[in-house]
This record gives sequence, structure tokens and C-alpha cells, in this order.
Amino acid sequence: MPTLDDNHAGARIKEQRMLARLSRRELAARLPYSHSPLNQVECGARPATDAFVCAVAAALGIDAAVLQGLPQVPEVRRGRLAALLGPVREALDLYDLVQEPVTDRPVTALAAEADPRFTGSPSAT
Repeated sequence: MPTLDDNHAGARIKEQRMLARLSRRELAARLPYSHSPLNQVECGARPATDAFVCAVAAALGIDAAVLQGLPQVPEVRRGRLAALLGPVREALDLYDLVQEPVTDRPVTALAAEADPRFTGSPSAT
């Protein structure tokens, strides 16, 4: 049954196609589908499958979420997120690890401290 409102994937496909300044036939030429299913989907006479939406999105060079009507993260929310992460980034930048002096140790001392599973000694089995 056709959808009577303009809030369906076909309406969003039509809108994005027109923004890309493509005719239906031009878009259909970029798809693995013919002109007829594209026309039916845009008019709301046929539902758009996920595969169809992904193919159209790829042909238009846009994210499939735009055509599916999924909510996008608005720029305002991104700005608020950046503002929240600012103090965390600053704290990490200012975090000072205690610098312990590096001393040279002989390989035998290092091997003695190593976990026996990694030294290849027979007692590890």
C-alpha cells in the first residue's frame, strides 16, 4: 500500500537525487536496478529495501542513514561533546607521571626477574 506522507525512504531518495541534479534515469544508470523500481520507491508505491537504499546511497555518494531517516548527530551536540571532553583532555595533558631514572641492568638480572613462562625454562610446563 502506498504511503501518503512524504516521510518515507522514497521521498528522501527523490530529495537527494534532485539535490545531486540527477534525473531518475541518470540515477538508475548508476544502480544495479532499473528505472521502474526507482520510480516506484520514490512515489511510495513500493518500500525501499536496505539493499536498495545502500545502492542509492553509494550512487549518490552519501550515507545510507540520510536516506533511511535515521537521526543524525547535530553540530550542536558535537560542540557540546567537545566542550565536555575539553577538561578531560586538559587533565590528561597536565597529568605528570613520576619519572623514575632508568638504570642499566645486566641481562641475567632481567632474566631472573622474568616470568618463567616467557623464559623458556623447563619449569614452566
